[in-house]
Amino acid sequence: MSNTSMATHLLGMVLPSEIMDQIQTYLLHPQSPFQTYKQVALTHAQSALMMWWTRVMARLALWGVVAALVAFMWSRGPEQTVRDVVVVISKVMGFGAAVKDIWLEEYRQYESQQRAGSASRAAQR
Repeated sequence: MSNTSMATHLLGMVLPSEIMDQIQTYLLHPQSPFQTYKQVALTHAQSALMMWWTRVMARLALWGVVAALVAFMWSRGPEQTVRDVVVVISKVMGFGAAVKDIWLEEYRQYESQQRAGSASRAAQR
């Protein structure tokens, strides 16, 4: 016997049948307003808990990265850290320049294709 049916059985032994019918209708029936509100509250609580855990994990990740950076800087020293930062920034800038060049070339190619398509449509009219 499940816990719900055992509780219903025990309540039925103690309470009058009219009250048990009302409890069954207004509280325990799956379509009752009480069950609907309970489901909405559980869904809201579950969502809030998931958002809380997400924030906690994001904060842990952020502080983990900060701690790793501080440990890196501590082990390398200030001069070497500055040199490393300059190297990383120059590599990122070089990558950005290469991406810009590729993007501009592709954009020019797209524009020339569009102009050629417009010219051929105009010639067909």
